[in-house]
Parts: sequence; C-alpha cells; structure tokens
Amino acid sequence: MTWQYEEAGDQLEGRSHADGTGLHLEGPPHLAVRFACWYRRLVPATENLIFCDDTYGFAVPVTVGAIPESIERAVTTGE
Repeated sequence: MTWQYEEAGDQLEGRSHADGTGLHLEGPPHLAVRFACWYRRLVPATENLIFCDDTYGFAVPVTVGAIPESIERAVTTGE
C-alpha cells in the first residue's frame, strides 16, 4: 500500500512492507520524523519502533512519548 501526505508544499510518500514489519518513507526528513512520532502512538509500547535511513547510517529508537525534536537531535548528533 502506498500513500502520500502533503504539508506546506512538502510531500511525504509512504509504503508498508507486505509482511507488516516496516514502513518506507520518502520525503523531507522533518515530515518523516513527525510521522514516526505520530505512528509511535498507534504501535503497542511492547513493540520496538526504529527510525533509520535505508543504509542504517543511523537507527534511532522511537520511544513512547517521543517528540520530533528529540528524534531529529538523535539523528543529527548521534545521541
């Protein structure tokens, strides 16, 4: 399944894996981060949710209650 989201002229496209184990997002990083934080609220707390790029150049856990600024900071600083 593929979907698109647009905000202030920026567009995010998403696709879910057939087995339901992941999502692939294409678009501006700030929208992808916001989506990950929103999506975290839909995923049970017992499930791990990781925000990463396609090469795993970074892999940031998206914890319950995460906010976009904390994920962006972790991606850019490695914290």
